[in-house]
Amino acid sequence: MINIKFKSLFIIVPLLAGIIFFQSCEKEKDEISKSELLTDNIWAYDTLEVSASTDAGFLLAAAVLHMAYEGCEYDFYKEGTYDMASDLTSMSGTWELIEDKTLLLDKGTDDEMSLEIIKITSNNASFKLHLEGDFFETPFSGDVTLKFIAK
Repeated sequence: MINIKFKSLFIIVPLLAGIIFFQSCEKEKDEISKSELLTDNIWAYDTLEVSASTDAGFLLAAAVLHMAYEGCEYDFYKEGTYDMASDLTSMSGTWELIEDKTLLLDKGTDDEMSLEIIKITSNNASFKLHLEGDFFETPFSGDVTLKFIAK
């Protein structure tokens, strides 16, 4: 009986080790960092979704933002800089990830923008942006979702 158990160990142990090894390799492939996903692609603006709101000022601000982003592309670089080009303008700046939840653009400048990362894959990305301001002295606020596709 000792022979049978000993032979079983020679079969079971390598089999379990192989299963564990292949599962750990799959997890590594699936766990590409958000930073890598950002820098591996050029991101082209696709569409904008607004939160449920009937606030005219907010809806107008969202429409203007959509027009400003039409034709917009972001190219993020590993050293923490980016280039943005659109039909209307082009600019460069800095970026950083905060706790893998927030994309912060141009920290400490007048152009600073904080985008909550909703989803980012190798094909598309979605970011939540909070809009706040005044429309003819009437305050408004709400969230929009900016959607990008990888080029």
